[in-house]
Amino acid sequence: MQVTNQTQLSQDHGPLPSSAFVDNNRPTARPTVLTTSTKEGRAAVAKKRKNAIKKKADASAPKKPGKKKKSTD
Repeated sequence: MQVTNQTQLSQDHGPLPSSAFVDNNRPTARPTVLTTSTKEGRAAVAKKRKNAIKKKADASAPKKPGKKKKSTD
Protein backbone atom coordinates (compact mmCIF):
# COMPACT_ATOMS: atom_id res chain seq x y z
CA MET A 1 0.00 0.00 0.00
CA GLN A 2 1.38 3.41 -0.95
CA VAL A 3 0.84 6.46 1.14
CA THR A 4 0.28 9.55 -0.93
CA ASN A 5 0.36 12.92 0.66
CA GLN A 6 -1.32 15.40 -1.63
CA THR A 7 -1.31 18.83 -0.07
CA GLN A 8 -1.62 22.08 -1.87
CA LEU A 9 1.13 24.41 -0.69
CA SER A 10 -0.06 27.61 -2.27
CA GLN A 11 -3.19 28.89 -3.86
CA ASP A 12 -3.49 31.63 -6.44
CA HIS A 13 -5.43 34.41 -4.72
CA GLY A 14 -4.78 37.07 -7.32
CA PRO A 15 -2.96 40.37 -6.91
CA LEU A 16 -2.73 41.98 -3.51
CA PRO A 17 -4.53 45.29 -3.03
CA SER A 18 -2.31 48.36 -3.01
CA SER A 19 -1.36 49.67 0.38
CA ALA A 20 -1.78 53.40 1.10
CA PHE A 21 1.28 53.26 3.34
CA VAL A 22 3.45 51.82 0.58
CA ASP A 23 2.07 54.24 -2.00
CA ASN A 24 2.81 57.27 0.19
CA ASN A 25 6.28 56.16 1.25
CA ARG A 26 7.95 55.43 -2.06
CA PRO A 27 11.49 56.82 -2.27
CA THR A 28 11.81 60.04 -4.20
CA ALA A 29 14.25 60.48 -7.04
CA ARG A 30 17.52 61.70 -5.62
CA PRO A 31 19.50 64.37 -7.42
CA THR A 32 22.62 62.93 -8.98
CA VAL A 33 25.97 64.63 -8.95
CA LEU A 34 27.55 65.12 -12.35
CA THR A 35 30.60 62.93 -12.52
CA THR A 36 32.64 61.67 -15.43
CA SER A 37 30.87 58.32 -15.11
CA THR A 38 27.53 59.87 -16.11
CA LYS A 39 26.61 60.79 -19.66
CA GLU A 40 25.70 64.34 -18.68
CA GLY A 41 28.94 64.74 -16.71
CA ARG A 42 31.08 63.63 -19.64
CA ALA A 43 29.22 66.06 -21.92
CA ALA A 44 29.76 68.93 -19.47
CA VAL A 45 33.49 68.19 -19.18
CA ALA A 46 33.85 67.97 -22.96
CA LYS A 47 32.06 71.30 -23.39
CA LYS A 48 34.34 72.98 -20.82
CA ARG A 49 37.43 71.61 -22.55
CA LYS A 50 36.20 72.75 -25.95
CA ASN A 51 35.50 76.27 -24.66
CA ALA A 52 38.88 76.44 -22.91
CA ILE A 53 40.71 75.39 -26.07
CA LYS A 54 38.75 77.91 -28.12
CA LYS A 55 39.53 80.74 -25.68
CA LYS A 56 43.22 79.80 -25.66
CA ALA A 57 43.33 79.74 -29.47
CA ASP A 58 41.56 83.13 -29.65
CA ALA A 59 43.99 84.68 -27.17
CA SER A 60 47.10 83.43 -28.94
CA ALA A 61 45.92 84.23 -32.48
CA PRO A 62 47.32 87.44 -33.94
CA LYS A 63 44.76 90.19 -34.11
CA LYS A 64 43.89 91.40 -37.58
CA PRO A 65 43.97 95.14 -37.92
CA GLY A 66 40.58 96.52 -38.72
CA LYS A 67 39.76 99.40 -41.01
CA LYS A 68 40.34 102.75 -39.45
CA LYS A 69 37.48 105.14 -39.58
CA LYS A 70 38.16 108.54 -41.00
CA SER A 71 37.70 111.26 -38.50
CA THR A 72 35.47 114.13 -39.58
CA ASP A 73 37.29 116.88 -37.67
